[in-house]
Amino acid sequence: MSIQNAKIDWQNWSAEALAQAEREGKPILLAITATWCHWCHVMDRTTFENEEVVRIINEQFIPIQADNDRRPDLNTRYNMGGWPTVALLTPKGDILTGATYIPPGQMIDLLNRVQEIYNQERDELVLRAEAMRISQQEELERETQATVILNDNISANVMRSIEGTFDPMYGGFGGQQKFPHVPVLEFLFSSYRRTGNLSHLEMAVQTLDSMRQGGIYDPVEGGFFRYSTTRDWSIPHYEKMLEDNSGLLAVYILAYNVTGDESYLEVAREISSYLENTLMAVPEGAFFGSQDAVEEYYQLDKEEREKRTPPSVDKTIYTNWNAMAADAYLKAYEATGDTSFKKTGLGVLEYIINSCRKNDGFYHYCDPLPHEPSMLTDQVWAGTAFLRAYECTGSRRYLDAAREAADHIISSYQDPNGGFYDITEDRRMNERLPNREKLLDENANVARFLNRLSYYAHEASYRKSAELALRSLARVYDAYGILAAPYALAVSEFLSEPVRIAVAGSMDDPRTQSLLESSLQAKSPSSIVETLGEDVSEEELQELGLESTDPPQASVCAREICRSTGDPDQLWKAIHEFEKWSETQKGE
Repeated sequence: MSIQNAKIDWQNWSAEALAQAEREGKPILLAITATWCHWCHVMDRTTFENEEVVRIINEQFIPIQADNDRRPDLNTRYNMGGWPTVALLTPKGDILTGATYIPPGQMIDLLNRVQEIYNQERDELVLRAEAMRISQQEELERETQATVILNDNISANVMRSIEGTFDPMYGGFGGQQKFPHVPVLEFLFSSYRRTGNLSHLEMAVQTLDSMRQGGIYDPVEGGFFRYSTTRDWSIPHYEKMLEDNSGLLAVYILAYNVTGDESYLEVAREISSYLENTLMAVPEGAFFGSQDAVEEYYQLDKEEREKRTPPSVDKTIYTNWNAMAADAYLKAYEATGDTSFKKTGLGVLEYIINSCRKNDGFYHYCDPLPHEPSMLTDQVWAGTAFLRAYECTGSRRYLDAAREAADHIISSYQDPNGGFYDITEDRRMNERLPNREKLLDENANVARFLNRLSYYAHEASYRKSAELALRSLARVYDAYGILAAPYALAVSEFLSEPVRIAVAGSMDDPRTQSLLESSLQAKSPSSIVETLGEDVSEEELQELGLESTDPPQASVCAREICRSTGDPDQLWKAIHEFEKWSETQKGE
């Protein structure tokens, strides 16, 4: 039975809510939901409006509800395998038990069972849950001491996992459910460029082709749905995420960059069209977070859809996802020279700079005020996008912003023994979270960012921090299977010396701009492009084999061998020759 007026007394996660749980001696019921999650809405309308469920929760538990996108730190610690998640916790936040979607009858049974056992064995349960959490944390700290030397075996091991899960019939990785796995595709393209292994290229392009031709792609409004429920990509789960589409924009641009196939550029443009038409916040110039899954709407043709109200959009602006989008747009500009991509990407970054930053770093989201400080994901994606903007524009302002983000990451998130935590210690204490986590993908992203920054900033300490992070996870990555692709990509980049392209001259000079544009379009994703202004020292010019900044010149260097030119066509040719030569020197 359910009644319309039955309401759970939901609270936000806070120190006050946990203190109340301790004071009243009640376990916590944490519900993790998402605006785009169909079954979350179903559970809200059924289970969480059931009269008996509401009564038990309000009387016997401290109910806390959290949005997955707004509180990724809670999702990392408490997700039970999907959304919605229901986690039953001790007042200190340690896990007792949990599950995903639970119908009303099963929920009543679970709540009564947990409440009965908790009342009878409270002290023992609390101590056992705390001991298990402490033991797991100590084991993680032991395993993530930066003692392992990095080598190419890491990339080879991850590649074997990818090859072992690849679907040769339909592309993609795994069985019944298919996710795009953007980092896997990026790693395959990178490996192909590094080794010339055609099978790696073929796995990537077959997957991208199958996705574009399957039901996971929206042929009417553009953009990709989050994943396919079937092996052949035919039946999607219909939510559309800024995070996913930003990653897919970047990887289709990468496919165009590697293959020269215009069809991948066409898909990238269709993704950007969806983002700008549906998710862009005007006049802010940033992007909203997601669009709801409404199966009936997406099954209509174009003419019928125009008569219907589109699925609702979560009008929250997330810093990390917007920085991902900015980075993807700037990659598209680099590959194509299309200044509309550049304008959009830089516009997103201006919003992040002006609206999402405070003295203690970048906040997680705006609606329109900034909320949720001190998460690593926002700092690293912002820094990554700033570095890309510096590469595209030559503006020192973006390099300074990237360095500021990097310095904040190192001072607030770094473990001196190696690696980076997902939140600061201050946040952990203020929020009364039980631990800090070292996430494999976030550490890989930090390492990639700091490694690249070390070349632009000419600061070896950034590269050292990247190395310690990668070494700290070398004992645990193997358990992640294909999800270790970001880590393998970061290790591969760290072990490979990039081709460095320096453009010297006034940015007001069209000749300098022409050399920069040629550099960006000719380079591979792993190469470094830096613009040197007129105030560059004579010593630095000599090191690069350059004589002056007037007329503007560019230098291409690999393994201490440099070639300089002031001709954009000759520069293009030199970049390709140096990259091809450099890749042959790296070996497998």
